[in-house]
Amino acid sequence: MTTGQFKSSYPGDRESLNCVTDLSAFEHRFVRLTGDNQVGAITSGANLQDPYGVLVNKPVSGEVAEVQINGLALLKAPSSTPMAYSNKVMTDLNGYGIAATSGCIVRGEVVMGCASGELATVRLVKYQLVG
Repeated sequence: MTTGQFKSSYPGDRESLNCVTDLSAFEHRFVRLTGDNQVGAITSGANLQDPYGVLVNKPVSGEVAEVQINGLALLKAPSSTPMAYSNKVMTDLNGYGIAATSGCIVRGEVVMGCASGELATVRLVKYQLVG
């Protein structure tokens, strides 16, 4: 019997936070805390060291953002880079998951890889520094 590729998320811990900007295009990407009980997009190099979790809905400003902070999550790879099994994962400048590099914060490990621009299954972990 042949089985298809399995990609899934398991709830893990999720938090409901205030969305302060339009995040409707950021589902399945890393987001960051931007203030008390509020979340926003990762949009620059200054934000690379603080990915809080993975956005699991498509909120606009004023709505509730559901953010998964541990467990198995679906995380989107950038259009130019695949994610491979067992890679340690960090965020890029746009919240996409990429292979971690030395001196950066690891936020997960790939359980099931994906092609560029697709969804990988990633086990979210507490912050770890790649040495």
